[in-house]
Amino acid sequence: MEFLDLPWEDVLHQHVLVHLDLQDLFRLLQACRNAKSLVELYFQQCRRVDVTYWSGRITVGAFRLLTNNNSLIQKLVLTNCRDWLSDDVIGEVFRNSAQLRHVNMSGCSRLSDASVRCLASSCPLLQEVLLKDCHWLSAEALCALAGSCAGLRYVDVESCWDVNDAAVKALVTACKSLRYLSVCKVYGVTDASVIAVSHNAAALTELNIAGCWRVSDYSVRELGEYCKNLQVLHIRDCRDITERSLLSIRQHGVLVDRPTPRYFPPIHGIDDPVSSEYYVQKLSHHLNLQI
Repeated sequence: MEFLDLPWEDVLHQHVLVHLDLQDLFRLLQACRNAKSLVELYFQQCRRVDVTYWSGRITVGAFRLLTNNNSLIQKLVLTNCRDWLSDDVIGEVFRNSAQLRHVNMSGCSRLSDASVRCLASSCPLLQEVLLKDCHWLSAEALCALAGSCAGLRYVDVESCWDVNDAAVKALVTACKSLRYLSVCKVYGVTDASVIAVSHNAAALTELNIAGCWRVSDYSVRELGEYCKNLQVLHIRDCRDITERSLLSIRQHGVLVDRPTPRYFPPIHGIDDPVSSEYYVQKLSHHLNLQI
């Protein structure tokens, strides 16, 4: 019995080809006619396609061979495919991938809003989308994605500079299952975005607003009050977020990417810096007196 005489789908696909990298698969594809058929059938049944490692070496032709006849893709990872990936190429995949749940287009600098709009109209089951460093993404395209993919649970639009408060509000209003949101280094995000998150994203467990320098204590207090499931908060380089709002956040067990100060600054009526435990007691008493 020869290699290709073994059952293809039950043996070769599940126990051999799954352990080969993309380069080895394409080498096998070129070995003979039957090997070509074996690999092409394997490509048609892959539910996960990740070309991150080959992003700078894979060609458009190879990518089309890998994806064009596959309508079963559920996870598609295209990180840093800058040189060759275009709206037309990725659009072909989206239109044939109604089962897609996860897509990572971070760093794909040649794409445009057309790709996101195609994704929105073709993949209604989408749950996770990563668009980090996609500077071309517009607020309108993000709104369109939110409106069509209400099941989104994980959204990363870090450094997508055109995203604004209106887009964030549209996202959290439409996607009630949202658990992770990163708007890190999105300078159009203000307190209005965080307040919208607070009142609409009850399922949220992690929020990244690092570098959003227009966010202040005002909205973070709302976050602590309404987002009861929040577990992690990223606020690095947010100069107007202080311990005045983080105090209650920390008391609820939320992990914050800023060290808890050993001593807090004086408050009215307490002249010397004090330990964090004593500060909490005195601050609570101080607020009660004001009320």
